[in-house]
Amino acid sequence: MIAMKRTAIIGLGLLALISIFSGMAYAFNPAYIHAPAVVLENNTGTLTVIRLDVTPGNGNVIVNGATEVANSTIDSAYAAAEYASKYTSFNFSKYNFTYTIEGVNSNVSGPSAGAAMTMLAISVLSNRTLRSDFTMTGTISPNGQIGPIGGVYDKAAAAKADKMDFLLVPAVQNGSAEDELYYLVQTAFNIPLVQVSNASEAVRFAFSNAPVVDNGTNYSFYTNFSVGALKQGNKTCAGYCNASLFRGFVNFTFNLTQHQISNLSQMKNFSNVSQQLSRVLNQSIAISNKNYAYTGADFAFLDYLNAYFFSHAYYTKQQGLSALKSIQAKCSGITPPALTFSNFDFVLNAELRQAWAEYTINQTIANYNLTAVDSDGVLEDIYAGGEANAWCSAANFIYSSRGPENMSSIATLGSNLKAIANATLINASAYPGMYLSVAQQAYKGKNYPVAILSADYAKAQGTAGTSYALNNSQLNAMSNSLLAGKFYGSFAANFANQADFYMQESNMQSNSILSHDYAYQAYFSAVLAQVMSSSIKTIRSSMYINQTAVLNSRISSMSNSLENMTGKVNSISSSLAEIKSMMYVVAAFAAMIVALLVAIVAILLQRKNVKHKELHKPIRR
Repeated sequence: MIAMKRTAIIGLGLLALISIFSGMAYAFNPAYIHAPAVVLENNTGTLTVIRLDVTPGNGNVIVNGATEVANSTIDSAYAAAEYASKYTSFNFSKYNFTYTIEGVNSNVSGPSAGAAMTMLAISVLSNRTLRSDFTMTGTISPNGQIGPIGGVYDKAAAAKADKMDFLLVPAVQNGSAEDELYYLVQTAFNIPLVQVSNASEAVRFAFSNAPVVDNGTNYSFYTNFSVGALKQGNKTCAGYCNASLFRGFVNFTFNLTQHQISNLSQMKNFSNVSQQLSRVLNQSIAISNKNYAYTGADFAFLDYLNAYFFSHAYYTKQQGLSALKSIQAKCSGITPPALTFSNFDFVLNAELRQAWAEYTINQTIANYNLTAVDSDGVLEDIYAGGEANAWCSAANFIYSSRGPENMSSIATLGSNLKAIANATLINASAYPGMYLSVAQQAYKGKNYPVAILSADYAKAQGTAGTSYALNNSQLNAMSNSLLAGKFYGSFAANFANQADFYMQESNMQSNSILSHDYAYQAYFSAVLAQVMSSSIKTIRSSMYINQTAVLNSRISSMSNSLENMTGKVNSISSSLAEIKSMMYVVAAFAAMIVALLVAIVAILLQRKNVKHKELHKPIRR
C-alpha cells in the first residue's frame, strides 16, 4: 500500500514537472462531490452535487448551475482551485476550472463550499477518486486552512437523509459552544462529525478508508474537580443572612436540573448525554456539601442549560419561538413581594435574576428573525431561553419562600439610593454587556437596588477581565486581600467561598491553562463578593420603617377585615332571608298537610257514621 502511494506521488510529480517545463497543459477527467447547503426560506438542509471540469486555459474559475451565484461563492471557488493547484504542484494559471452545481434552481451564496471545492480540485488534478459516502462543509483560505461555517445542523440532517456515512466540518476549539453544537448534531442524527483544520487533514478522510467513527466529535460535560481534597468552605455571613432559605434556593436549583435531565433521558439518542449530565450534577451536590453552596448551584445551573439545550434538539423555528414566548409570559407573570428587613437580600437578588431573564428573553425574541436564520441559530436562541427560564424559576421560588410578612417590618428604601445607583453605574460604565444594560434599565425604572447590584456584576467582571494577563500568584494575592474582610448578605458570603474554591482548584491543577483560568475565576468571585457585600450594607442602611405606610397598611387591613365582616354579615342576612323564605314554604306545606289530614279524618268519620246507621236501621218483615 505504501509503495503504491509513493508511486502515485512520484508519477504525479513527474506529470507536474513535464507540464511546467514543456509549457504544455493537460485536460483531466471530471470529478463529483456531495456538498450540503441550507435553504434559508424554511431552515432545511439539502445535499447538492458539484462537478468540476479542468481544462487547459489561463486560470479562469467559473461557477455554473445556479440561477445566480454570489461573489462570495465565486471567490471561494477561486481560492479552492488555486490552493489545490499549489497542493498538487500544478501551475494554476495554465488551467480553467469550471464548477457546476447540479440540481439547483435557485440563487447560491456563501463561502461554505470552499473546502468541498478544494477536495474536488485535488481529486481532479491528482486523478484520485473521492469517497462517495461523505460530504463536507467549510470555507477555504489561501493557505489551506478550513474555516467556520453556519447551518451545520441542517447540513447534517441533509447528509443523514441522503445516507452519507460522515460529515467533515471545520475544527473548533475543544469545549467551546460550537464544539457542543457539533456534539448535539452528531448525537441527534447519529452521523459522525469529523473535525478537520486544513486541507491536508481533510484529504486523509476524503480519499481513503480511514475510520471515522472514532474520529467523530467528542465532547465532555464533566470537569474533574478535586472535590475530595477541598477544604471545607469557611467564609461566613456577617449579617443579613438566612442560611436555611439559601440552602432551599440551592436545593431548588439541584431539583430543577434533575428534572430537566430526567426529561432528556427519555429522548431517543440522548441516554449517554443524560448520564454525563447526571454525573456533573452529582459532583455539583458534592461541592455544595463542602460548604461551597452557591458554587455547586452554579455548576448545576450550567448543567441545567446543557440538558435544556439538548432536550430541544429537534425544535423547528416556529416551535422555538413558541417556547421563547412561553418563557417571556412566565417571567412577566411573577411579582416580587414587599421588601422587609429579613428578606431584602434574597428578594433583591431574585429581582436581579428576573431582570436578567426579562432582558435576555426580550432581546432574544426581538432579534429572532435575524438570528434564527438556520437551525443552529434556533438552538442558540433556545439556549438563551433556557437561561431566562432558569433565572425566572429561581426568582419565583425565592418570592414564594419568603415566609409570612409582618406589616410592621415592611421597609421603605431611602431616597439616597438614587444617587448611589447613579455613581455605581458610572463606575461600571466602562464594562458594557448584559449586566450594565440591566442596571441601566433598572435605574430608568427607579429600581435603584437592582441597578446597584447588576452594576456590581458588570464592575466585577470588567475589573477581573482587565487583570487576566496577571500570573496566578498575583491574582491569588489580590483575591486573598479582598477575602480578608467580613461579608454581608448570603449571596456575597457565598461568592467569597466560591473565590476560595477556585483558588484551591488553581493550586491543585496540573494543567497550567486551567490553573490560570481558575485563578482568574477566583479573582472575579472575590471582587464580586466585596462589591456586593458593600452594596448590601448600603441598601440595608437606607431602609427604614415608614410609619405612615404601616398605618395605612393597617388601616387597609382593617378596612379589608371590615369588608370581610360586612360581607359575612350580608351573607348571614342573605342566608336568614333564605331560611325565612323556606320557613314560609314549609309552613304553607304544613298547612296543606294539616288540611289534607283533616279532610281525610272527616271522610273517615263520615264513612263510620254511615256504617253505624246501617247497622241500627229497623228491619221490616
